[in-house]
Amino acid sequence: MTNPRARPAAALDPRAAKRLSANVERAVRLFLRHHRLRGPLLVAVSGGPDSVCLLHALVRLRPSLGLILHAAHLDHQLRGAASAADASYVARLCRTLGVPLTSGRADVAAYRQRKKLSPEDAARRVRYGFLAAIARHEGSPAVLLGHTADDQAETVLLHLIRGAGLAGLRGMDPVSRWPIAGESEALILARPLLGVSRADTHAYCAANRLRPRHDPTNRSRAMTRNRVRRDILPALRKLNPRVDHALVRLARAAADADAYLEQEAARAWPRVARLQSGAAEIRSDRYAVLAPALRIALLRHAVAHITGAAHDIEEDHLRRMDRAALGPAGATVPLPGGLLFSTGYASHRLGLAQPPTAPPATLPATLAEKTWPLTIPGVTAIPGWRIHAAIVPPPRRLPPPSSRTIYLPAALAPAGLLLRSRRPGDRFHPPGMAHAKKLQDILVNAKVPRPQRDDLPLLCTGRGEILWIVGLRPSRHAALPARPPSLLRLQFSPR
Repeated sequence: MTNPRARPAAALDPRAAKRLSANVERAVRLFLRHHRLRGPLLVAVSGGPDSVCLLHALVRLRPSLGLILHAAHLDHQLRGAASAADASYVARLCRTLGVPLTSGRADVAAYRQRKKLSPEDAARRVRYGFLAAIARHEGSPAVLLGHTADDQAETVLLHLIRGAGLAGLRGMDPVSRWPIAGESEALILARPLLGVSRADTHAYCAANRLRPRHDPTNRSRAMTRNRVRRDILPALRKLNPRVDHALVRLARAAADADAYLEQEAARAWPRVARLQSGAAEIRSDRYAVLAPALRIALLRHAVAHITGAAHDIEEDHLRRMDRAALGPAGATVPLPGGLLFSTGYASHRLGLAQPPTAPPATLPATLAEKTWPLTIPGVTAIPGWRIHAAIVPPPRRLPPPSSRTIYLPAALAPAGLLLRSRRPGDRFHPPGMAHAKKLQDILVNAKVPRPQRDDLPLLCTGRGEILWIVGLRPSRHAALPARPPSLLRLQFSPR
């Protein structure tokens, strides 16, 4: 790993160096005062120019603001000796500045393999878990990060490329809730340098004779952010030399608009939705008349109510939920974090997807290779189970997909339905998706244990289409029509 020397302070005009340092420190001072952050404050220090600049500026402000500081550094063990050298540099810097330091090491590569995550996401989760533990131990209400205005411009552009909505275009907030849901409810992230350019942090280090570390992976185009930094932004600057400022202004405008929608969603919540048994029940009639932008904000509000944060829910998830809510009842939308959105006639439900219930989720081994036609209407008895079929009026509220009861279009009754176990080549068509998927993939994603997969009962049409993985989830073929006069109800009950 290279460690190029920062430009020596002597190369700068002394008055310019002093003015630059004062401007950076003034920005940090105003930030701390505006957000009423006093301490003890935990500062994440990687050893790079941005975090070193932040730590040094905070130390300079410590006497006048009465700050209590603690630094944290995590060795991700991803770059061998270079990572260890970063840790040694941060330790020396903190000793020189008189700031207590907690260092740690984590095997991010092993964690990534174990959790099946991308390298960036694995490092992020490990890092934030480490910082949260130290903050709790030190009694710090906030963790300070060295993100700059350049990071903000790159983040907005990345979110734009990935198809983010308004919430994504706001980029990074100056102060935000903890990014890992359930890890630390009261802890916040603060970014005092978000209004400072990366060029200024590098110049600050040079002016104050600091020699931060430089990570060569920041030059690698293997990472999307680096390609944005090294290829896309330079190309955009040829069209508009101030495109970075334009992206930062866009982030501020999006933050203002999104904050207004969040406020309106909170106001609409009591009349449109409620929390019941750990799930959000959303009244379908009142939801449908909301403005489109407010509907999306209310869905994000519902996710935050249940999980404590909506970080893993992207714009595409929210749009799919919205389309399902405005469509026929009986649709389901699986979501990250084990959430499931299901639609009904009078209300929609957003909550944690329940695992397959044991009774209808497995067939006795003696039946696993058999096919059982259902009597409709009437009762079908098989060893251990009884299935009641009836044509009934639509219920006010549909049961969750993981129950022992399902409502189907009444038009399926004359064609005949049957119950069977899975077969090689089975495909399942999830609601809202353009194409069917392998049933095997559906069961793996639902975390159904391998020994139980052959015993799961499948409700099928006479043509072989899977309508319902009993007790788990219905398929697209089971979608209910709008305002039907009657439905087919199937109830599984143990004998």
